[in-house]
Amino acid sequence: MQMRQYLFQVLGPIGLALAPRMAGTCSIIQGDGQCGASSGTGPIDTTVDLRYDAITRTSSQALFSLILSVPANYLDTSDTLTNPVTIVLPQDYVDPTPDDHAALDSDQAERVDLRVLKQTTAGSLVVGETVRYTIVADNPGTLDVADAILSDTPNSRLDCITPTEPPVCTATGGAQCPAGGSLTRSALLGTGVVIPLLPAGGASVTVSLNCVVVQ
Repeated sequence: MQMRQYLFQVLGPIGLALAPRMAGTCSIIQGDGQCGASSGTGPIDTTVDLRYDAITRTSSQALFSLILSVPANYLDTSDTLTNPVTIVLPQDYVDPTPDDHAALDSDQAERVDLRVLKQTTAGSLVVGETVRYTIVADNPGTLDVADAILSDTPNSRLDCITPTEPPVCTATGGAQCPAGGSLTRSALLGTGVVIPLLPAGGASVTVSLNCVVVQ
């Protein structure tokens, strides 16, 4: 489960009511003021008194810290997690700048985006010919991937077991090839080989493999 922390400040020499979502804490970080509730669970819906010091000509400030559990299914409806906050004036107060009574934090979803591509540069093939395939696995997502499993299942027209040359791996972008000795034909064509790390942002591993055309 992911956790996210939000910090926002309330500024001004007046009493305010806040109505953002989720739970958090409130503290006075400047001047003379008082939080209606210093902490709590559930949606924040409290008051805060902020005073103006005529001698120093400064307003008190309150800091609200909001921590929430990221909903497991929020990606079902949006790629962005949003969290609004609203400041509501009490009666008999007039704010000359009322357009700044709401704010919205938006966080783009972090996600894995594994891809795999298998190709060959060979043109038309004949029975008995050896063809070299390249398998590219990459991760253009925003989260690193550890221990992804890569496997290859050739069709019945190819013999990828008989060639004696072992598969070869190269890596880019900080990715890691399968650990030494683990990249064998039997493993790749069977249960698969472990790619220790595919960093986010397009890191890739390329595995090259020879096969023989049998029909």
